[in-house]
Amino acid sequence: NMAHNVRPWLAAVIGSTILGGCLDQLYAPPYSLERERITRNTHTDLFPIASGAHTGADCNACHGAFDTFTQFDCTTTCHEHAQAVTDASHAGLAGYAYGPTTCYDCHPTGTGSISREDHERFFPIKTGNHGGLACASCHVAGAGSFSCIDCHEHAQAATDPVHGGLADYVYGPTTCYTCHPTGEGMSRAQHDPYFPIVSGRHGGLSCTTCHPSGYGTFSCIDCHEHLCTSMNPKHNEVGNYSCTSSRCVNCHPRGVAGDD
Repeated sequence: NMAHNVRPWLAAVIGSTILGGCLDQLYAPPYSLERERITRNTHTDLFPIASGAHTGADCNACHGAFDTFTQFDCTTTCHEHAQAVTDASHAGLAGYAYGPTTCYDCHPTGTGSISREDHERFFPIKTGNHGGLACASCHVAGAGSFSCIDCHEHAQAATDPVHGGLADYVYGPTTCYTCHPTGEGMSRAQHDPYFPIVSGRHGGLSCTTCHPSGYGTFSCIDCHEHLCTSMNPKHNEVGNYSCTSSRCVNCHPRGVAGDD
């Protein structure tokens, strides 16, 4: 209990209606009666203790090890947050670290599961193609791992042909996420490292113009003025020239005449 740190003339202001005797920051110098008192209800703006899993939690359970209520500990004095248990349930989760305050980053309301809003930073499940999806659809073995291929139409027999010939493609439970971090088909911005279609001469181009047989293959010579009959004369003096799509990209990786 931190009351022993309070000047005697402040002790009288500590009332049972204020977090069972807690006053926000009145314990740290400078001692000021003008600091706003925090109640269980107003504490909800920071962390819910008037309702939910932490209803009725004692102030000292989270703040008792410190001289100020701005510091807290989620792991040492309360319920089942032993590291051996917590590490196991978060195995494989990117960014996870066991620590006194790190729980709060992903669980700002103190619930065991992450909210749909908070999940957006990892993958959108509130809106978009995966809006409303049940947690167990992707987290079949717990929150620490996920699978993209156990749901809907991601059977390998259907996915492999669509990605045939695509460099670095591997069919696996998590590899989808590398190219599809929002769960959508590749966006134009994500396509730019491969070939610019956000701006430039090919900005706004339809996907099927270059990918008439699926995203695993592409063609540079079936569109607009790139017919071999018109390209061959322009490359008479270019060594190793051939009128093939792969050769076009080798010499024109940004889709501009003269780039290399």
